[in-house]
Amino acid sequence: MCLKCILHDYPIASRVIEDAFASNNNFSSCFMCKSNEGLAASRRVIDSSTDDISSSSSCGSKSLTQTVTFKHICKKCHHIIAVHSYSFGFEGSSCEVDMTCMLCGTFEDCYTVEPEELQSNSLTR
Repeated sequence: MCLKCILHDYPIASRVIEDAFASNNNFSSCFMCKSNEGLAASRRVIDSSTDDISSSSSCGSKSLTQTVTFKHICKKCHHIIAVHSYSFGFEGSSCEVDMTCMLCGTFEDCYTVEPEELQSNSLTR
């Protein structure tokens, strides 16, 4: 995480950026090697968890969270520019999304997914 390699730290993002190469517009140049050839990404680490949650009805529901983390690195010298993390959490019909990255920015959102959408998505996969 290098403040010397980016233009603005933690800008407010308008959406979650899942693509490791999407933030070249906030990358100045690598402080270590002075290259501005662009960024690469380290291997992604994906952490998924499912928890049973008790609900007010007799039926329980499940909470699903998935977090993806990777590092933006200089293509030339592999200097770490920023650590990028985003997560999606589903609990019942509620979905929470957040992203934190010094290079790409921060983003949070919460929205409701209707049961029909969940069922139709699971049937098409």
